[in-house]
Amino acid sequence: MKIIILAILLLNSAILAQRDTTENTTFNSVALSIDTLRNFILMSNYYTIADNIDNPGSSVFVSENPDITEVIEFVRTRPSYHFIVLKGNYVIAMITVVPRLEGKKTVYSYLVLNPNNQHQIELPCEVEGDVTELRAAELLVQYKNESQQFHAGPLSMILFSDTAYSIQPYEALKKDVIQLINKTELYKDQGTGDN
Repeated sequence: MKIIILAILLLNSAILAQRDTTENTTFNSVALSIDTLRNFILMSNYYTIADNIDNPGSSVFVSENPDITEVIEFVRTRPSYHFIVLKGNYVIAMITVVPRLEGKKTVYSYLVLNPNNQHQIELPCEVEGDVTELRAAELLVQYKNESQQFHAGPLSMILFSDTAYSIQPYEALKKDVIQLINKTELYKDQGTGDN
């Protein structure tokens, strides 16, 4: 519930766009948190539906007036989260949570990029859910006539346009990302000279 409130507050405030230094179009996002952990700093970001799906300046623009089918396709096929791993002032790794549809199920993986040498690897994500928690929260605010949240046993669900989708919990995902970073020791020297 705290995440839903955070998402509502973020969406009601100005959306901060992340752009490159040449002002090229990009996937607009909002910063969620900066966590200082034992071996690294983790910056967490959320790619919004608003200011992306309907923004011609966004790299993931769909339509100025997207219909419900386009909205749910965007929600289920575009990344929701991006994490940046820092050691001191150096970016050590960037992790994007990539969704893909396998039949009716959404499956996630982590695309891990080392910006210092451009090496990347894709690793599996075990945290399940058809729609990410912050995307569900945004649907509940932006498309309130089409969406409703409910629980089915231990699962949080969202009913959107008469279809029920399970919700992937954000805190469980973030915990999994931190475990991935520690397990693979992404915080170690990646060309920065730090260990």
